[in-house]
Amino acid sequence: MITYKEPNLDKNKFGITFSGTYGPGTEIKNKFEDGDSVTLKKQDNIEIDVINVTKQEDQTYKGLVKDVRPCNSLENEDIRKGVEIIFQYENIFTCSK
Repeated sequence: MITYKEPNLDKNKFGITFSGTYGPGTEIKNKFEDGDSVTLKKQDNIEIDVINVTKQEDQTYKGLVKDVRPCNSLENEDIRKGVEIIFQYENIFTCSK
Protein backbone atom coordinates (compact mmCIF):
# COMPACT_ATOMS: atom_id res chain seq x y z
CA MET A 1 0.00 0.00 0.00
CA ILE A 2 1.26 3.48 -0.86
CA THR A 3 1.28 5.93 2.05
CA TYR A 4 1.31 9.62 1.27
CA LYS A 5 2.60 11.39 4.37
CA GLU A 6 1.67 14.98 5.07
CA PRO A 7 1.19 16.31 1.57
CA ASN A 8 1.13 20.07 1.09
CA LEU A 9 -2.55 20.42 2.00
CA ASP A 10 -4.56 23.56 2.69
CA LYS A 11 -5.02 24.57 6.33
CA ASN A 12 -8.54 25.24 7.58
CA LYS A 13 -8.58 28.65 9.26
CA PHE A 14 -12.32 28.75 10.00
CA GLY A 15 -13.12 25.50 11.84
CA ILE A 16 -14.37 22.08 10.85
CA THR A 17 -17.92 21.62 9.56
CA PHE A 18 -19.40 18.54 11.26
CA SER A 19 -22.33 16.74 9.65
CA GLY A 20 -24.50 13.70 10.19
CA THR A 21 -28.05 12.46 10.54
CA TYR A 22 -29.70 13.83 13.65
CA GLY A 23 -33.04 13.37 15.31
CA PRO A 24 -34.68 13.46 18.72
CA GLY A 25 -32.33 12.13 21.38
CA THR A 26 -29.32 12.16 19.05
CA GLU A 27 -26.32 14.26 20.04
CA ILE A 28 -25.10 16.74 17.46
CA LYS A 29 -21.62 15.78 16.30
CA ASN A 30 -19.03 18.37 17.27
CA LYS A 31 -15.74 16.47 17.54
CA PHE A 32 -13.64 13.98 15.62
CA GLU A 33 -13.90 10.27 16.47
CA ASP A 34 -11.86 7.37 15.09
CA GLY A 35 -13.60 5.88 12.05
CA ASP A 36 -14.97 9.22 10.80
CA SER A 37 -14.79 10.43 7.21
CA VAL A 38 -13.19 13.79 6.44
CA THR A 39 -12.63 16.14 3.53
CA LEU A 40 -9.23 17.71 2.93
CA LYS A 41 -8.39 20.42 0.39
CA LYS A 42 -5.42 21.22 -1.79
CA GLN A 43 -4.85 24.37 -3.85
CA ASP A 44 -8.24 25.67 -2.63
CA ASN A 45 -10.15 23.86 -5.40
CA ILE A 46 -9.23 20.17 -5.05
CA GLU A 47 -11.16 18.10 -2.48
CA ILE A 48 -9.89 14.81 -1.07
CA ASP A 49 -12.45 12.57 0.67
CA VAL A 50 -10.83 10.28 3.25
CA ILE A 51 -12.56 7.39 5.06
CA ASN A 52 -11.82 5.32 8.18
CA VAL A 53 -9.69 8.06 9.70
CA THR A 54 -7.85 7.35 12.94
CA LYS A 55 -5.79 9.58 15.20
CA GLN A 56 -2.20 8.38 15.57
CA GLU A 57 0.02 8.47 18.67
CA ASP A 58 2.12 11.25 17.08
CA GLN A 59 -1.06 13.42 16.84
CA THR A 60 -1.34 13.01 13.06
CA TYR A 61 -4.37 11.44 11.35
CA LYS A 62 -4.45 8.55 8.88
CA GLY A 63 -7.10 7.24 6.50
CA LEU A 64 -7.83 5.92 3.01
CA VAL A 65 -8.55 8.18 0.07
CA LYS A 66 -12.10 7.48 -1.15
CA ASP A 67 -12.31 10.15 -3.85
CA VAL A 68 -10.49 13.15 -5.34
CA ARG A 69 -12.43 15.95 -7.03
CA PRO A 70 -11.91 16.99 -9.76
CA CYS A 71 -11.26 13.41 -10.81
CA ASN A 72 -7.58 12.42 -11.29
CA SER A 73 -6.39 15.95 -10.44
CA LEU A 74 -3.69 14.65 -8.06
CA GLU A 75 -2.64 11.42 -9.77
CA ASN A 76 0.76 12.91 -10.62
CA GLU A 77 1.29 13.13 -6.82
CA ASP A 78 0.01 9.54 -6.28
CA ILE A 79 -3.03 10.80 -4.34
CA ARG A 80 -5.84 8.63 -5.66
CA LYS A 81 -8.54 6.22 -4.46
CA GLY A 82 -7.21 3.54 -2.12
CA VAL A 83 -4.02 5.36 -1.12
CA GLU A 84 -3.34 5.80 2.59
CA ILE A 85 -2.83 9.44 3.54
CA ILE A 86 -1.41 10.98 6.72
CA PHE A 87 -2.32 14.57 7.60
CA GLN A 88 -2.77 17.08 10.43
CA TYR A 89 -5.97 18.08 12.26
CA GLU A 90 -5.64 21.59 10.77
CA ASN A 91 -6.06 20.06 7.28
CA ILE A 92 -9.62 18.80 7.99
CA PHE A 93 -12.44 20.91 6.48
CA THR A 94 -15.45 18.62 7.00
CA CYS A 95 -16.06 15.62 9.24
CA SER A 96 -18.91 13.09 9.30
CA LYS A 97 -19.66 9.66 10.73
